[in-house]
Amino acid sequence: MLAAVELYNKTAFEYREEAFCVLIVNAWEVLLKARIVSRNNDEIDTIFLRDSAGNIRRSSLTNSPLTISLDRALNECDAPSAVKKNVETLFGVRNEITHLGPLHPDLRRKISQFGTASVTNLSTLLQRWFDEPIEGTYLLPVGFIGDAVGVSVDPSRRQNQLLRDLQSIASNSEDEDEDFNVALSVRIEIARASGGGGTIGISSDPNAPRVTISDDELLELYPDTFDDMVEACGNRYQDFKRNADFNHHLRTMKADPEIAKQRHLNPSRPSSASQWFYNVAKVFDHLDEVYSVRDD
Repeated sequence: MLAAVELYNKTAFEYREEAFCVLIVNAWEVLLKARIVSRNNDEIDTIFLRDSAGNIRRSSLTNSPLTISLDRALNECDAPSAVKKNVETLFGVRNEITHLGPLHPDLRRKISQFGTASVTNLSTLLQRWFDEPIEGTYLLPVGFIGDAVGVSVDPSRRQNQLLRDLQSIASNSEDEDEDFNVALSVRIEIARASGGGGTIGISSDPNAPRVTISDDELLELYPDTFDDMVEACGNRYQDFKRNADFNHHLRTMKADPEIAKQRHLNPSRPSSASQWFYNVAKVFDHLDEVYSVRDD
């Protein structure tokens, strides 16, 4: 697992997601089989693969015992449902992306969400099952904040399908255990440091420094009206509809000071007429987890 995180966090590494998936799946296979052995009085042969007669199957190359598959290990240990879904997803991703060539940035970002959840899940279970703490294991590719620089990649049909599948899995997953997740996002933002060493940005933190924003600056931060935002969403997402589900996400976005801002006609009177303005780029950051991005 540490090898997977180390490779992923390298500042210049073209085969990042492919190498990460190979190593993290390997890490899960080792951990799950160790869990099965531990629960069976440390009898190593409990993970050996046997034929119909009960004989241990062996490698034709080295004659060493063959062990059970990852799928079977997942089913035989007491891993939470979110962990199973995460590992099964990354196992499928590993099998797919090793044949896809350079990956589109949207697909790379989506894989990182499942990878981040997988690392945190594995660290938690390692502590819970074997009392082995690991700290600071996060996927933070500091070398390419923002879109990766390099050869432009046009997503293939297979990449687009994989991206839609991952979006669907992430959006339809309800984690029953708060300690485990199917997918997680890590947000990194760069801000100009103030003289005191802190940062200044839009925040709902009551302890944050307060600044006054002019009308022109407000329109720069939130340039889009509600109609502009809805039209942009309709153009970006193939399954977008203005329905109760969208209204639910709209309320969430309005509560995020990075996404939306309410402007009153008379700022000194909260009861005066008002209009909401949005930052469509931030809206997309939120709704990309909900709707399917068009292929074209």
